[in-house]
Amino acid sequence: MMKNFLRNFCHLFGFEKQDEKVNRYIFDSNIRSGIFMAAVISVLEIWLFIRQAIKYIIPFWGTTNDKLSLIFSVLSTNFLFFFVGVAVFIFCFTYSNPNKFTQKRRMILNYAASGAAITYCFAIFKENLAKWASVTDSFKTLLLIFLYVVAFALSACIIIYTILNYNHKIEFPNIATAIIILFALLCLIFGVRVSFSDHIRPIETQNEIICFLTMVIYASCLLVFRPWISLIVNFAMFAAFYVAVAVADNAINDPVRAFSDGDFLNYITFFVSLSSVSIMLYHQRLSTALATKELRYNAEFDELTGLNNVLMFGKKLNDFVKISSLRRINEKIVLFVNISNFKAYNDQRGFNEGDKFLVYLAKELQSIFTGDLMCRDSGDEFIVLTNVSDFKSKINLLKNEVRDYDKEIKPAIRVGGYILNNHQEDSRRIIDKARYACQSIGGRLDIFYLEYDKKMHDEYHFNQYIIRNFETALENGYIFPYYQ
Repeated sequence: MMKNFLRNFCHLFGFEKQDEKVNRYIFDSNIRSGIFMAAVISVLEIWLFIRQAIKYIIPFWGTTNDKLSLIFSVLSTNFLFFFVGVAVFIFCFTYSNPNKFTQKRRMILNYAASGAAITYCFAIFKENLAKWASVTDSFKTLLLIFLYVVAFALSACIIIYTILNYNHKIEFPNIATAIIILFALLCLIFGVRVSFSDHIRPIETQNEIICFLTMVIYASCLLVFRPWISLIVNFAMFAAFYVAVAVADNAINDPVRAFSDGDFLNYITFFVSLSSVSIMLYHQRLSTALATKELRYNAEFDELTGLNNVLMFGKKLNDFVKISSLRRINEKIVLFVNISNFKAYNDQRGFNEGDKFLVYLAKELQSIFTGDLMCRDSGDEFIVLTNVSDFKSKINLLKNEVRDYDKEIKPAIRVGGYILNNHQEDSRRIIDKARYACQSIGGRLDIFYLEYDKKMHDEYHFNQYIIRNFETALENGYIFPYYQ
C-alpha cells in the first residue's frame, strides 16, 4: 500500500522519470507556447506605447526641451519588454521552424534581436543608477535591478545558444529551456513590480493590482513544467509578493490598506487553484505526449521485435544514399534475410514459439550487425544495411546461430545481397533487388546466399517488363487461353 501511495505521489507531482521523447514533446510544446507569449507581450507593449504616449508624453511635449528624457522616463520598461519579447519570439519561432530559415539567416535574426535587448539593458541600467541612491523604495529598486539582470541573462542565453548552434550544427534543449524559464520569470517579476508599485499608491488611485495575478496565470498556464517545479515557483512568487505588501503596509501604518482576513483567504485560494490548474495542465500534456510517443513508435518500429519497420528503414536508407559519396555507397550492401520454411516451424512449434524465434533472430541480428541499420519487413523477413568488407563472415555466423536455436528442426536462413552503386536508386527498388536475390535461391540446399548480379539484373527487369505489360498483352490478344 505504501509503495502505491509513493508511486501515485511521484506521478502526481512529476517526480517520476520520463522518456526522452516525452520530455522532448513537453519541451517543444513550451517552445510553441513561448512564441504565443512573446508575441502577446510584444503587441501589448506596442499598445502601451500608444496609451502612455497619449496620457503622459503628448500633454508635456511642448513644456520640455529634453524630450528624450521624457520618453525614456515614461516608456523605459515598456521598451525593455518589447525588445526582449521580440528576441524571444524570433528565437522560439526559428527554433520551431528550422526548415524555414537558413543557418545564417537564423543567426542574424537572433543576433540582431538579442543584441538590441542587451544594448538597451546596459543603457537603461546606466540611466537609472543615479535614481537608485534612495533607500525609500528599496524593494522596488531591487525588483527593477532583478528585472534588468534577468532580461540581460535571457538575451545572453539566446546569443550563446546561437553561437553554439551555428558552430556545432545541433540543438541545445537545456539552453533553450533556460531561455523559456527566464522569460517566464521576467513576466512574473514585472507583475510583482507593477502590482507592488500600484499597491503603495494612495487607495483611490490603485487600479493595477491585478497585474501580478495576471502574469502568474499567464506564465503558469502557458508554460508547463513538472508540478513540483510549478509549485515551488508559484509559492515563492506568492509568498514574496505577500511579504513585500505586508511590510509596506506596516511601514505606511494604514489600517484601511492592510490585507483583511477575507483578502488573505482569497489570496490563498487563488494560489491553490492556480497550482491545481498547473498540475492538471502538466498531466494533460503528459498524456498527449505519451499517446504521441506510442503513435510514433507504431509508425516507426515493429511491435514484436522492436526493430525499425520497413517504411522507416526505407526512409533512412534513402537519406543515406542521398548524402553519401559514391565511394561510401559502394562500401555498403543491403541484405535480405528470410527464414526457410518458417510456416513449417510455426506448424510444429506453434505461433507463440514462432514469435519467440523471430524475437531471437532480431536480437542476433542486432548482436552480429552491431550499429547497422536494420528492420523487420514482414513475417519472417529482415533487411540489413551493412559493410561489404565483412558481411560474409557475419551471415555465416548468423546461419550457425539460427541452426543451433532448435537442435531438432534446425531452422535455416536464406540471404540475398545487393551492393549499392548510385545516388539515384530508390530504397524500394534496392530492397526489391535484394529480395529478388534471396528468392532466387529457391529450394536449393547447397547455398544460402546469392548476390544480385548482371544475369539476375536482366532477369529482374524482364520479369518487371512482363508484369508492367501483362494487361496490354492481354488486351491486344498476345496472350490467349487454350482449353483441352
